[in-house]
Amino acid sequence: MTESRIESCWRNVGSELAAQIGALWQAENAIGDSAEIARRSGEAVCVARSASDDRLLGVATAQPRQIPFLGQPMYYVRAFVAASARRGLLAHRLLHSTQATLAADAAGPAPASAAIGIFLELENPVFTRDGERAVWRRSGFIYAGRTPNGLQRRIWYFPDARLRG
Repeated sequence: MTESRIESCWRNVGSELAAQIGALWQAENAIGDSAEIARRSGEAVCVARSASDDRLLGVATAQPRQIPFLGQPMYYVRAFVAASARRGLLAHRLLHSTQATLAADAAGPAPASAAIGIFLELENPVFTRDGERAVWRRSGFIYAGRTPNGLQRRIWYFPDARLRG
């Protein structure tokens, strides 16, 4: 297991970090389209780095979206961890850091259209091993059904979130 650290980069992704994120996605065959890489790297919330050599191991992104079945604005969060770093709890740590970063950001003044929480669609079976729990104990994410493709949906509302009209 690689020792790592998580860094917040929300709303502060410079060109060097964007290039590192793009290189990770390309090297791991996660995203190959350069336009998609440019767009998505700007949505980075947190990154995971190797403690020994500062190498990028993972990234979590957030995109504000109106979630149709909820009728509410949420951050659609996605996380990617390099294959070499998938043993252990790095993906969980990355998600928890992203959750804390977005919650802290939401605690400030926000426009009426601002996201009120986080929405996940779980592709990784590691996250669904504990899928029988309606509410995840550590993070508070709530089961919200499945996508038409069978992916588990989870939601978490920011503290003091209020539903939008």
